Amino acid sequence: MGNKNISLNSKNNFNLDLYTNLSCLPPEKIYSDAHCFQLSHPADILNSVFKRVISALEELILLKNGEQKLKLGTSIRNFLDAADNFYDNMFNIILSTKKPTVDKEFRTSREAILGHGYHDGITFSQHTLKESSFISDRNNASKHDNISFNPCEIRYPQSTYHVHGFFIGVLSKDDMMEPHKAFHPLYKGLYTGISYNFLIIKTISLLYFYCKKLNKVLFNNKLSQTTCEQNNNIILPAKIVCLSVQEIFFPDEYTKICGKFEFTKRGSLVIDPTYKTEKCEHTSWHLSNLITVNDRTRHGNSIIPYFRG
Repeated sequence: MGNKNISLNSKNNFNLDLYTNLSCLPPEKIYSDAHCFQLSHPADILNSVFKRVISALEELILLKNGEQKLKLGTSIRNFLDAADNFYDNMFNIILSTKKPTVDKEFRTSREAILGHGYHDGITFSQHTLKESSFISDRNNASKHDNISFNPCEIRYPQSTYHVHGFFIGVLSKDDMMEPHKAFHPLYKGLYTGISYNFLIIKTISLLYFYCKKLNKVLFNNKLSQTTCEQNNNIILPAKIVCLSVQEIFFPDEYTKICGKFEFTKRGSLVIDPTYKTEKCEHTSWHLSNLITVNDRTRHGNSIIPYFRG
């Protein structure tokens, strides 16, 4: 079983090679016109936002089962906000190392990323949850108040075991209904839920992906001596984190990394890293709520999905 004392110690030891290489980026090599770079160096910005998102992730991981729902909701929302902040800045940092072509107008960071296929223009929380249609349309999870995050047990279809997760009560359009009465619309008679496993592990995947992408850009620009293939510790030891959280959030579920992080031929997307879930032998927790995951959140063949282009 997992060790509750395992800490995401990368928070205070941000990947040294990546940080050092980025720190050596001279002013004339910073091409982005993003206003944040007028105040701080990209390396300092990356270090700051990385620590924030890891702190928020640690807070979420360390929550004990049975925590007050208000505190749980606050932690989830803070985590999603911190993750959004990380990716917004990461996009700008990656672009800051890429020299714009002379025959093409260099657009704002988000537009340029969209144009280069690095990002499809939606926020991290939308990216994270869109596979399961967990948040309808293009609503951001941070717009929901804390009481909208409802802890629950999630039962996978055609399965007898449950995992620890939550579902979000969607605020009504006219804002006249109380949040706890305005749940996400039923789908085939079922509420939609998401497990902490899915949220946390997918976050680690995305953190890894974007840091690896940045390292690749630095290497191609001869600002790094470390190739992506050589650097197998770009960010967090995801397997260790899986072991550290399983006892707290999903003691019935053990996660194994099955996929590889690779770039497609277009160089704009990453091949899906997959995580296979297996049932553990015992259950040591219980929550009062019990919902069944519908088809939109079902992880087919026990594989946790990754975002697709």
